[in-house]
Amino acid sequence: MTMFAFPPSAAPDFTRRRLLRSAAAGALAAFVGCESKPAAVPPEVAPSKATAQKLRLLVIDDSDFGSAIAREWQARTESEIELQTATAAELVQAKRLPADVVITASAAIGELIERGLVVPLDPKQLADEAFARQDIFELTRREMSWGNQPFAIPLGSPQLLLVYRPDIFEHLQLKPPQTWLAYRELLEKLKDRVALGHLGPRPDAPWQACAEPLAKGWAAQTLLARAAPYALHRDQVSPLFDYTTFEPLIAAPPFQRALEELADCHKHLPENRELFTPADAYEALYLGRCAMALTWPQRLSEAASDAFVKSRPFPLACSELPGSPDVFNPGTQAWEPLNAAEDSRAALLAISGRVGLVTATSADPRRAQGFLQWLASGDDSSRICSQSRATTLFRNSQVPAAERWLDARPPKFADVLQAAQSRARWMWSLRLPGHVDYLAELHTSVMAAIRGEQSPADALLSAAKKWREITANLGLPQQLQAHRRNLGLENIR
Repeated sequence: MTMFAFPPSAAPDFTRRRLLRSAAAGALAAFVGCESKPAAVPPEVAPSKATAQKLRLLVIDDSDFGSAIAREWQARTESEIELQTATAAELVQAKRLPADVVITASAAIGELIERGLVVPLDPKQLADEAFARQDIFELTRREMSWGNQPFAIPLGSPQLLLVYRPDIFEHLQLKPPQTWLAYRELLEKLKDRVALGHLGPRPDAPWQACAEPLAKGWAAQTLLARAAPYALHRDQVSPLFDYTTFEPLIAAPPFQRALEELADCHKHLPENRELFTPADAYEALYLGRCAMALTWPQRLSEAASDAFVKSRPFPLACSELPGSPDVFNPGTQAWEPLNAAEDSRAALLAISGRVGLVTATSADPRRAQGFLQWLASGDDSSRICSQSRATTLFRNSQVPAAERWLDARPPKFADVLQAAQSRARWMWSLRLPGHVDYLAELHTSVMAAIRGEQSPADALLSAAKKWREITANLGLPQQLQAHRRNLGLENIR
């Protein structure tokens, strides 16, 4: 009996793989190589020889990651794993999940929790010494919870960082920008090909001062990352929605300022510019097409890797995203300087990454949770989770193995990520039910402002109107309740 319920025209074509034991040994040899001895699978997780019950794993939009997990599991336990893959669009339509465990984007957990498709984790089991919960980066640990309950096991959640060419910065006597205003001033200097001298591109080669992610699905996240230090006032509990009414705040001054600056920055980029994802932006920087990128260090695509090997490698360095010396006070509706003890930078969470959750249909939730904790623990976590391009390191103990997530390691990348993961000021990106729709409408508005089709103020007013329509379609009481749960404020009226 199928556990998914879809309209006939939308029935998903899931891919089911039963991986053979005879093939696993050879695959594992290449996969593991000469790494340190892997941790044993905990007894409560390993399949019993008295039962033929297979662990059922559903992986969303990351089939290669699912295959890597299945290879490692089968080599550890000599047991088949039942692997299925699906898309995020199919997941949204699901009534039940045909699996014990689902691995999906970090932002999707609200959708799954509020629809009752997954169950909370057992806090006592999370306290297992082998899982080493406190070893997980501080802000990544926050992504484990929905309100006051733990639901998700983190498998790596990237943040946008500023990655740059230190050779160009040294040549022009520049430093990484501390504020978004300083960032804007850098663009004028970095776009000048003549000033770059021998470090510049060929005359016929493309060049941008900075590659920012503006491709489908990313312009909204770029805006939110820029706006976070403006919006996170010490008295602001909920920057994107009013937590008492669920009225959208996306047209408020912090986001308007961020969009004005974003649109102004793109006046200084080529008219025929590409629209980048973070992966595209990182590759453009690596291949010498820009001086900076808003991205995170990651593996190159096969094509970019081939091109990189044939070219002169460029040195890379990274820093946290710029911040702001002032912040918008929602109470006084005025801008004010941060006090001396406050951090000028702010982190935006849940823009990418992968998490694992225990499904409501799992026959053995304890075993399913144990499987996820094994996957996220010890040396196994570095070796397996690095196989997904949507993840990054997420434990302090993984810092020495940071190169597993990269083709080449920018100096101090892990140190910068650790610092970004320790920020006192942080903001959720959208991870509510309907988050894909909210982000899509915001993307449309951001691009309208960048292209000059609307003023930033009007574009954000349009986004707010669309957000109200999405909320009405999903149900205002349900969305308000989900939002309060997400913030841990479900008992506040």
